[in-house]
Amino acid sequence: MPEKTRFVWDIHYKCNYRCPYCWFYSRWADSGRLNKYFSFDAWIAAWDRIFDLYGASFIDITGGEPFLYPDFCRLLKHLSGKHRVRITTNLSMNVQALKSCIADMDNSKVSFEISFHPTFANIDQFLEKAEVLKNKGFCNRLQFVAYPPQLKLMRHFEDRARQKGLSLSVTAFWGAHKDKKYPESYTEEQKDMLKQYINDPGRFNLIVEKSSSRGKMCCAGNKFALIRANGEVGRCGQAMAFKESMGNFLNPDFSLNAGPSPCAYEYCPCNEYMPG
Repeated sequence: MPEKTRFVWDIHYKCNYRCPYCWFYSRWADSGRLNKYFSFDAWIAAWDRIFDLYGASFIDITGGEPFLYPDFCRLLKHLSGKHRVRITTNLSMNVQALKSCIADMDNSKVSFEISFHPTFANIDQFLEKAEVLKNKGFCNRLQFVAYPPQLKLMRHFEDRARQKGLSLSVTAFWGAHKDKKYPESYTEEQKDMLKQYINDPGRFNLIVEKSSSRGKMCCAGNKFALIRANGEVGRCGQAMAFKESMGNFLNPDFSLNAGPSPCAYEYCPCNEYMPG
């Protein structure tokens, strides 16, 4: 049965890579000031309370690199006892540490979105770890960012992934490169190519065309929320960018909104929302 609530949890803003296409590329120092490392018991108590209020949730853990968070594997094992969890990771840990972490995990409760970053990762080492996850049923694809200088590498990485039984999923690049703004500046040929790999082609079209979402009823804040590294909660990424807070997740009085509400923004640049 699908979970009724979904959270994206920016567990912390810390990463061992410095990819030029990352949201935080020029903002790691500023974003890192938001990091607040609450105790294991505090986080588990907060997530247990969410379970008591709403039942099992889908928790999308990102960052930063989640595996750099203190005691992350222990936290992950406890979370997945009640909730379903997905981790977005660069998979930079060594293979033995990865095997140890997933040894007692249930692949029906835990999944991985693994991102390959060619500037910082070796494809052979990355695929060795990806194959471990695939063979245990934790993932079946790798993510790749359609950063313009990397587009020429995409077919090669797709071939390598297929050799390991993995598919390739591509994320559109958001940002500027050589004085051009993306994703608007992809050529029509590039758009056609990318649509073969984007998991949600409709979302890709929405981003490029910037269809307005202002005033549309949205369940962000009601069935979805975003948690920042300091525990502050926003109804969506747009709200957090404008420093709108629903409160702190670790506050024992925290709760989601009672129902959907109109979108306050001209367009939604992500799929964090769930339409009302």
